[in-house]
Amino acid sequence: MTLKSVNVLSVVNSKSKISTQIIDGKEHIVINDVVPIVDDIVMNGIFYPSDEINKSYMTLNDNLMPLDHPRINNENVSALNPQAINNYYIGAWGRNVRKVGDKVLMDAYIDRKFAESTEKGRMLVNRLDDMMSGKNTTPIHVSTGLTYQADHQSGTSKGKRYSSIARNMKFDHVAILTDKQGAATPEDGVGIFVNSNGEKTPLETVSLADCTEEPLTNVIKQTIKDVFKTFQFNKKEEYDPMKEKILLALNAAGVKTDGLSDEQLLAAYNEQTAKKAIDEKKAADDEEKKKKADEEQKNATNAQAPDWAKSLLADVAALKTAINTSTEKELSVKRDAVKTKFNMSQTAVNALSGEPLDALYAQCVSTAPINGGFANNSNNSLLNMEAPE
Repeated sequence: MTLKSVNVLSVVNSKSKISTQIIDGKEHIVINDVVPIVDDIVMNGIFYPSDEINKSYMTLNDNLMPLDHPRINNENVSALNPQAINNYYIGAWGRNVRKVGDKVLMDAYIDRKFAESTEKGRMLVNRLDDMMSGKNTTPIHVSTGLTYQADHQSGTSKGKRYSSIARNMKFDHVAILTDKQGAATPEDGVGIFVNSNGEKTPLETVSLADCTEEPLTNVIKQTIKDVFKTFQFNKKEEYDPMKEKILLALNAAGVKTDGLSDEQLLAAYNEQTAKKAIDEKKAADDEEKKKKADEEQKNATNAQAPDWAKSLLADVAALKTAINTSTEKELSVKRDAVKTKFNMSQTAVNALSGEPLDALYAQCVSTAPINGGFANNSNNSLLNMEAPE
């Protein structure tokens, strides 16, 4: 099996997870519940099974946490490389590694005095102080550097296909990234990793956040963010159809919009959208319960119906199935077009439906519209039956 390397990107975005402790008589900043890896996740087509993670995650304990991934001569190197320690170590390390459910958790400790003795360390301490005080809520990312052996077997995990399995994982370090974006950039994702023994292996970067399930409200927020990336409010106050739609939606909900900034409008729209989604889910649950009760009643009635009536009910059910299939197909076509046009994530585009989806799809259509009807086929009529005599 081939030895490979990967950097797994995750995020620290809650000031409640950051505190201070006195260790060995010195003040340390502590970041709790950093998530380096998750069981049975598929990232970039690689499957990270729980049994392999269970065998290896304790190698994270007391690992160095450099500021950014160490690089020497333009190559990524082990955090244990002497030059890497001199140039990237800022007095931070990981401790209290543990498994909670399907997640590996660890705590990051930063020696404040040691960190403030270096330029990079002072930058990190200032960012963490700002997060604790609420002055700067921009997330800080961490990226776990590890090596593994690729076992080329394919399969599916958590609904995602993979073409290789990570075996014999070993964690080298967890880098703290103060100036990285929420997803890996191309230059982060390609390169060579040189381990502590001087061996070179291919290196790739993946994002843990992009490969985990999100709560409903987070999906809604991400959907709105994606929409606003595409339709940013025009500073020259030119007509903006998306802003106009948001204003109409807020006004219809009784929300006053006069004097609100673009960010405040977005926040208000997020809140209304989340509330609507929760109400719709409750209504859908109630409807499902009613539907189930009706179905049970119908089944009881059908059991006593004559054969011609049973045949009629079967044909009607088949027609309803065909209609639903056509509707789902049309919805899928619209979402695929919007995803391609605006480069949205699959999670975000799946949350779109109704008028928001139609508004975005209208800007994608450059050819004939979707034919949502049925082709006439007299030879296969779903209602081909005879009335009783």
